[in-house]
Amino acid sequence: MKQSVLFIFAVLLLMACKPALKNTIEAKAQEYFNVYTERQSFERFIAFYAPNAVLKDIVSGEEFEGKDKIQAFLDWSKGDFVMPEQGKLMSVDKQIVKGNTVVTQGTFHAFTYNGQTLGPWEFVIVQEYNDAQLIIKQSDWINYAY
Repeated sequence: MKQSVLFIFAVLLLMACKPALKNTIEAKAQEYFNVYTERQSFERFIAFYAPNAVLKDIVSGEEFEGKDKIQAFLDWSKGDFVMPEQGKLMSVDKQIVKGNTVVTQGTFHAFTYNGQTLGPWEFVIVQEYNDAQLIIKQSDWINYAY
């Protein structure tokens, strides 16, 4: 009887962990996009990536392997950037979480970079997180329409 109770408890505990993992990954992804949207702290933003992460920009065909290369590619200190009038870089319209994978759809609002207005751009970003809730793989599908 005691073993049956322990077994049932263990099964219930395992079942409870799966939704918690989804909620943790979901919360981490929402935090990532909030930090990205506010565009205030690049250090906080880049901390979401694992050291061995891979980022692929599907439209340009560029791929960046390792956090250092991703950091150099996404560096917010490059160029003269002016935030959109709304005070946020993007809006997230939809986010789907399945296991450790997050698919996010939204729009980058029009912004100014080096004196040129860019955007708005629609995007779909697919991210895979590891067990430490760090991004290990990301594919950016951004409509760089000018």
